[in-house]
Amino acid sequence: MLVLEVVINGRASGQVAEFIDRDGALYVEPSQLNGLGLVLPRATGAEPILLASLPNIRAEVNEARQRLEIVASDLALQPTELHAAPVSRLTPLTRAEFGALLNYDAAAIYSDRRASGGALVDLRLFGPYGVLESSALVSVAAAHAQKGVVRLDTTYTFTQESRMRRWRLGDVLTGALPWSRAVRLGGAQVASDFGLRPDLVTYPLPLISSSAAVPSTVTVLVNGINQLSESVEPGPFAIRTLPIVTGAGDISVIAVDALGRQTLLTLPFYASAALLKPGLSSYSIEIGAVRQDYGLPTDRYSSWAANQSSRLGVTDWLTLESHAEAMDGLGMAGAGGAMAIGTLGIANVAIAGSIGGSRAGGPSRGGMVAAGFQRVSPTLNVSVSGTYASAGFRDVAAEHGAAMPKSTLNASLGYQLGRLGSIGLAYSRRALRAEPSDVSPEPDPGAIDQAIELITGSYSVAIAGFANLYATGFKDLGEDGSYGVGLGLSFGLGGSTYGTVETSLDSGHANYSVGIARAAHKHYDFGYRLRVSEGSAPRRSLEGEFLGPWGRLSAGIDQSAGELAGRVGARGAVVFAGGQLFASDQIYDSFAVVSTGDVGGVPVMYENRLVGRTNKRGKLLIPSLRSFQDNRLTVDSTMLPPDIEVARTEVDVRPGDRSGVSADFGIRRVHSALLTLHDRIGRAIPLGSIARVAGAADQPVGHDGAAYVTGLRPSNRMEVALPDGTRCAVQFEYRPVEGDIPVIGPLSCR
Repeated sequence: MLVLEVVINGRASGQVAEFIDRDGALYVEPSQLNGLGLVLPRATGAEPILLASLPNIRAEVNEARQRLEIVASDLALQPTELHAAPVSRLTPLTRAEFGALLNYDAAAIYSDRRASGGALVDLRLFGPYGVLESSALVSVAAAHAQKGVVRLDTTYTFTQESRMRRWRLGDVLTGALPWSRAVRLGGAQVASDFGLRPDLVTYPLPLISSSAAVPSTVTVLVNGINQLSESVEPGPFAIRTLPIVTGAGDISVIAVDALGRQTLLTLPFYASAALLKPGLSSYSIEIGAVRQDYGLPTDRYSSWAANQSSRLGVTDWLTLESHAEAMDGLGMAGAGGAMAIGTLGIANVAIAGSIGGSRAGGPSRGGMVAAGFQRVSPTLNVSVSGTYASAGFRDVAAEHGAAMPKSTLNASLGYQLGRLGSIGLAYSRRALRAEPSDVSPEPDPGAIDQAIELITGSYSVAIAGFANLYATGFKDLGEDGSYGVGLGLSFGLGGSTYGTVETSLDSGHANYSVGIARAAHKHYDFGYRLRVSEGSAPRRSLEGEFLGPWGRLSAGIDQSAGELAGRVGARGAVVFAGGQLFASDQIYDSFAVVSTGDVGGVPVMYENRLVGRTNKRGKLLIPSLRSFQDNRLTVDSTMLPPDIEVARTEVDVRPGDRSGVSADFGIRRVHSALLTLHDRIGRAIPLGSIARVAGAADQPVGHDGAAYVTGLRPSNRMEVALPDGTRCAVQFEYRPVEGDIPVIGPLSCR
């Protein structure tokens, strides 16, 4: 066994390794080789490796200096990993509290001596074992005493964050791919959800690798923005974790050595969320009864169906897709893929086939093909996609009233003109195939190629930094008289107030409008909207809004076609959590109940923004936290009175799926006082003495006999341990002063 210092390419590694000498041949353990930063040969086991058998390496023992001198090429060295930012580490998921939440959006309208009203309500029950949510539309027509309730969705959801998986029971929407169609089911679903891991980058990132001959400083720019600057030792280096935006761009790597010599390497890249990292997969599986007439009084569940969609990252440039559907008498399956075309863009292709279906004339067979291409860049965005389905192709949606189009074609183009603004064009064509009837199984030849064909365009440009000019237009190519153009100007008026001036021409009918609006963004803020339109459809409307900590109130009037209508509305949420009832604006995601003990009026900040003060019971509801992400809540202890003790000034919470969590800052009001202690002859108690009050922590005595003590009662006895080992005691009365620390003394310690 030899223990040698290792020198690689003339540079001391700072490591000492153990080598096995077998008749003059050196062997090394794989772990030792890996620790030296050398590349292990493939199919390496646990047995020692003959050093001379390693490719791209030459080793020689310097017996006089007891070191092993290795000359290795870049191929034999492990690259140094450079990171643009520390690896993100999420805090553990905060346990959800049991509770309930009711979101509501209600409105009442009075028009033409008739009153009506309605509300959208969403009830949510949550806890550590998932979320049960149900929503409904409620309508009331007072003139006819009509009432109606239409249930929308009722779903129980359980999430497995570690496996990035959601389980749903109840009303679900099936997973779909760009070339398939989703349907609503009443049943069960299991699906992957990358949103449970916001720190995970799901698409392939470009790998940047190079080599430095001498110690250098490496600077990396992505689309001209500096993302990394770090020193590297001689040898290969790699960069894998750059913050890359999706689309086309370029990466520039600048290496500067100690003599100031500069090497520049520029590489184009294309990143897209349409691709998955190699080995990463996503899926969605559902089974249940198909739901029809969603949102209508005739809502019902019909025949059963099953659905499956999945994606698998195969390589950095290829992601495979599969989709299958089944129901009584119908089966459909297909496969496709998303491919990176170098740095040009992403191409999609898919093919599917079906057998069976309820078409007149008996079972049918058919096929469908889909293809598309997309490129996103800082200046030019291009997208084109299309599908074609044969006459016999069916899916579950087609079997329940949503006819399968014969063909679709969608194309769009967006171009940035710099200071001259941006322009966008889009074309859409959807050809419908006539369905056979019960009377004749053959479709009407004249109705086969009915199509909806539309072209749209837009242009916008910023003016003087405070206004935006925009123009839009559309043309229905299937109808000669169907077209429209519009021109508008929006501009800021200071703060959150803005104005608009618009004119439009819709199929020969001209309209002109002017408006002004102010949004209510914070508590106790007022907002308003005023709009006046003239032309073929004159209308005038005025609405005011008030945002309080308990929700939003609105009222307005509308005048059009000689009729005047008034309306009032209320929007907000009622929450039961943490043993208390709260009212707030609507809560769509997670929330937190902050506790500041028995101390009220404590200002609380969310991500350094003041969101409110705790109530008299020391509670505050903070709505709209981000599920599965870190949310930082803080209090400013400098704004609290001196008789308040704060255990922690910041709390990081990471709530689960649309649930409520608790955040306790450990704040409490302390019974404390500043005592002045003297001995029996009136001298100050010496510095370094220890004051002890029963039930409280020991406190040191400072200069001039001053001691800050806590945990006081109306009547107290305190012992003082002096530096010379002697003791004395003092008896005193205490009366708390809210918001202050009383000064008591001098007290004689005997």
